[in-house]
Amino acid sequence: MPAYKVIDADGHIDPAPVCDWNRYVRAPYGAAADKLAKAAYDRSGDLTTTRRGGFDAKARLADMDTEGIDVSVLFGGSMGLSTGMAGDDKTFGQALAEGYNNWLHDFCSVSPNRLKGAALIDLDDIDAACREARRAVSELGAAGIVMRPFHKTLTVDDPYFFPLYEECEKLDVPLLVHGPGEFRKYLQERYHTHFRRHSLDFPVSIMMATQDMICGGVFEKFKKLRVAMLEGSAGWVPWFLDRLDEHFEKLPHHVPHISEEPTELAHRYIKEGRLFWSCEPDEKYLPFILEEMGDSSIIYASDYPHWDAIYPNSVRAISERTELSPKARKKILNENAVKLFGGHI
Repeated sequence: MPAYKVIDADGHIDPAPVCDWNRYVRAPYGAAADKLAKAAYDRSGDLTTTRRGGFDAKARLADMDTEGIDVSVLFGGSMGLSTGMAGDDKTFGQALAEGYNNWLHDFCSVSPNRLKGAALIDLDDIDAACREARRAVSELGAAGIVMRPFHKTLTVDDPYFFPLYEECEKLDVPLLVHGPGEFRKYLQERYHTHFRRHSLDFPVSIMMATQDMICGGVFEKFKKLRVAMLEGSAGWVPWFLDRLDEHFEKLPHHVPHISEEPTELAHRYIKEGRLFWSCEPDEKYLPFILEEMGDSSIIYASDYPHWDAIYPNSVRAISERTELSPKARKKILNENAVKLFGGHI
């Protein structure tokens, strides 16, 4: 195992099977939250929670020891990645986010130096989202703020979200863009196996968010904003940026908020420690990605305890990969995550 601290930038938990929603979600929404959680876990719990460490903090720490992970940043599973299941009831959505963040804080309190929460916010009310982000970071110790690759009809470069980005800068926490997004609904109407939906859902959603953040000028407007693009793999990044460069050359008037090729901008943001993608630990094209984008661009993500995680070998898949230099391995497993999360891990 590496001699340095290994940081998992994207692990998962799932409160659905164990959370007392009536305790954590304020009245009168506890019963409704409990019903939603049971339905969500019934649909996808066999995919999101394959080990007890998904809902038991002590079991999680034991599995982290086995894997060789020192710190894990924790995202939701069947519950905790979005408040979309609340529908159009903004107050319910806010109550879900608050309740989930409170439960996550209690989960992490078992070992607060090793377990770090990624806070959920309800994006239907951006002012309320900013308030919850402040509370989650300032009072609950959250390490970052979770955002979907797009929200309903809004892309991540929409000015509607600018107050949130300003808040992230003030709090000095990263924006953690995690798949999937509304694209999933399109896929569910056409594909009827998880194989065909999942193969497209996460990478395409994260490709869209990457395009919108860069070409929409978000990094140009928010000079201190740090962003991670999570669970979409990374092999597509050099190819997709090259495609965006071609469009910039021929259609620059369609992207008035940037004045350089997207690839050049991406390299600058990476150098500044403001843009990262997570990789699959055993991703075939990882050496090519590092050659094209540099070794400061990629962060390690275990995806534990999801069905496609490679527990207990995800750290070894990188630390023992001989075609990567020792420097690159340390960057992926440690240094890049330190830049992303700053003093919050």
